[in-house]
Amino acid sequence: MNDEILDIVIVGGGPSGLSAAWHLRERSPVVLEERGRLGGRLKSEPRAPYWMNFGGHLFPSAGSNMHDLVQDLGLEVIEIPGLKTAMTFAGKVYRAKRVEAYPFVLPMSFKERVELVKVGTRLMTTVARWHRIARPRPGEPDSARRERIARFRAGETFRDLLGRPSRRVDEIFQAAARRAAAEPEQQSAGVGVALFGAVWSGKKDNTALNLNGGSGRVGQAMLEHLGDRARLGAAVRSVRQEGDLVRVAYLRDGQEHTVTARQVVVAVPAHLARKIVADLPAAVDDALRVPQYGSWVGMTMITDEPGPMPYDDIYAMTTPDRTFDMFFNHANPLRRPGRREPGGSLMCYAGGATAERLLKLSDAEITDIYTREILELFPALRGHIVESHIQRWFIGGTYRSLSDAAFEPLIEYSREPGHRIHFAGDYFAPLGQMEVAVTSGKGAAEMVSRELAREPRTSGAA
Repeated sequence: MNDEILDIVIVGGGPSGLSAAWHLRERSPVVLEERGRLGGRLKSEPRAPYWMNFGGHLFPSAGSNMHDLVQDLGLEVIEIPGLKTAMTFAGKVYRAKRVEAYPFVLPMSFKERVELVKVGTRLMTTVARWHRIARPRPGEPDSARRERIARFRAGETFRDLLGRPSRRVDEIFQAAARRAAAEPEQQSAGVGVALFGAVWSGKKDNTALNLNGGSGRVGQAMLEHLGDRARLGAAVRSVRQEGDLVRVAYLRDGQEHTVTARQVVVAVPAHLARKIVADLPAAVDDALRVPQYGSWVGMTMITDEPGPMPYDDIYAMTTPDRTFDMFFNHANPLRRPGRREPGGSLMCYAGGATAERLLKLSDAEITDIYTREILELFPALRGHIVESHIQRWFIGGTYRSLSDAAFEPLIEYSREPGHRIHFAGDYFAPLGQMEVAVTSGKGAAEMVSRELAREPRTSGAA
């Protein structure tokens, strides 16, 4: 496979790379992916009638680029009827439908209630300003909107915004903040506000959808579409422009390969892009240092309970008094009126500093910790966990911290015509999200299409 000359090579088979591949499908792109599957953190396995989700699972609704991609692939999204604002506190589960009710629902001291109201009010006020900043403007490109959002409260940490409330109040906000795979002290205030902004939207939650059959179906559907143009197990070592072409070197099955392309989209995490792309402009290299990455450690479970369980009405629950930060009931979208199917699918995960500590433990040790703490909340589950898996996302969420470096040079580079190497990924926004990844992949594909339109189409391998 050496000395091929192709129109397009895409490095990375996560959501951004797959988005680019789909929008460039008429040009027959080749996708190089180091894993043995496509999809990145969109990973799941079927367990009829349920499925096991190991990574991302909340999909945006109609009007988003991700929703368009899912529909184009012939996949089905389903609504989530369950509660997404449940919380554990002092060892018990609370089910307030609005987070504003928790200061009056949770068993707290008067001082704690006042602190929760003060911090919550400050955060909600800031979220409202963030929503105004984030609102799309007529004729504005996605890149300009992302750049404007990136500047919001970028000069302070989320800890600066939260302050230092007492321990139990602080743990509530810490658990929620770790959805960004970072502690409040590590992430910018804009990142933390974006996390809460997705929940406090002031309208119907626009991320309250699941993919029927599991999030991994995106990668599976794209693999069926790409066929042998998806080269799995291909570890890219270098991307180097040589004249009017770009040479990509990769290792596959223990053998070295090279392929030459007129255009290349690099859709891997920012720090890996810096490692493989040769001769980056200094300002772009510095910009790729800005995104930070944290870890997640999750456990996914299949259960065999014969009837209703106390968590059936819950989809997502924040768990500030547990080792894990979030608990999910992935069978909830299938709970409809009528007969309840036996069994279910659950997941929990920890991020930030907790995940870093857990990564030092064995799978068995993590399983023991998570299982014990879940059974403390739901004793009726005892004896009904029939399968569990630990998922370690060493490169988990991406977020922005305080940095002297500027990300704008990469935004400007991505807008400029004449480049043969393009970048895409969820790191193009302060908080990495599925929609950001897919949108950046689409943007890179549009730039590639414009560049190729000025050149004759290749005929294939040399």
